[in-house]
Amino acid sequence: AVMQIVHSQGVSLAVLSGTGLRSGSKDASWVHEVLTTGEFSGWRLEMSGAAEGDEKAGVAVWYDGNLLESVGQAEHLLQGRLLQLCLRVKADATEVALIAAYAPPRSDTAGGQHEELRGRFWSVLRNPLVAEPGRAVAPGHLNAETPHPLSRHGRPPTGNGVLPEPPPLDSGVRSGVARFGAHLGTPGRGDGAT
Repeated sequence: AVMQIVHSQGVSLAVLSGTGLRSGSKDASWVHEVLTTGEFSGWRLEMSGAAEGDEKAGVAVWYDGNLLESVGQAEHLLQGRLLQLCLRVKADATEVALIAAYAPPRSDTAGGQHEELRGRFWSVLRNPLVAEPGRAVAPGHLNAETPHPLSRHGRPPTGNGVLPEPPPLDSGVRSGVARFGAHLGTPGRGDGAT
């Protein structure tokens, strides 16, 4: 029902996080079938299932294959937490490296295992963002804030989950991101955010 609402709003891409689906499970197969057949037969779904011991994880990218195409294979950067795929808008060949993300929350870090996972998550996520500035985007649930909102609310930065302030985007990157956003049914704001 949720995906029908998303679809009815003219959205061409959705990033899902915290799916709790395990790769190869009956539930994951059922979700894949529901979201890629019938009224959604033109849609595609890429998933990275929750890893053993990390049952709350799981990320997916659901997109309209009539408007977008995947370039190459999806890459599981961190099982159930980071899924990267390159998408191209069919209308004008605009490409973006999309990294579906679901960060481990700070509240789960007391046990040590999640603290290590959280550190690994941020380390792995930074690599493609630094390697492809302006081309790579990371939508999803990041469970993090940049330093400006943290200081505005009187909270000190706590380490690996604090994102640096985004650098200003040059006009070429802004227009490319805005064009990509316009094809997804989200008008670009001209500031790199769509």
